Amino acid sequence: MTEANLMSLGLFVFTLSTAPFDKTSRETSYEFGKKFAVTKAHTYQPLGLGEDKRRISGKLVEGITGGEEQMDILRDMEAQGKSWNLVSGKGDDLGAWYIDSISQNDSHHAGDGTPRVIEFEISLFRDFDETNLGQLENSR
Repeated sequence: MTEANLMSLGLFVFTLSTAPFDKTSRETSYEFGKKFAVTKAHTYQPLGLGEDKRRISGKLVEGITGGEEQMDILRDMEAQGKSWNLVSGKGDDLGAWYIDSISQNDSHHAGDGTPRVIEFEISLFRDFDETNLGQLENSR
């Protein structure tokens, strides 16, 4: 039986055995401009969509999930400076997203210094233009 996808970013697939996440969040904003008036308080005028940000966080545990290899693939994708299609586990196209940052905390190290537990957070921001889509090359 094939393992279910939790989400995919480009060709990188989050599954329970590779890079499971336990929390996602999204923050959206709308831009407004101030209209000044001499005799009364200023008002606001809607200008359009602002930023759209997502965070994906989880924990990798040696022997149960993926590890450093998954983090390296994500960092390679980040370094390409391209946006990547984000698809939910249900198959919904969530648009194109840039990897803004990747945070990693290692703990429970083995004798050789290899972390047995890796906590991660990936910050993404929306590419509304979608003309800079990346293709994952030589995934490990």
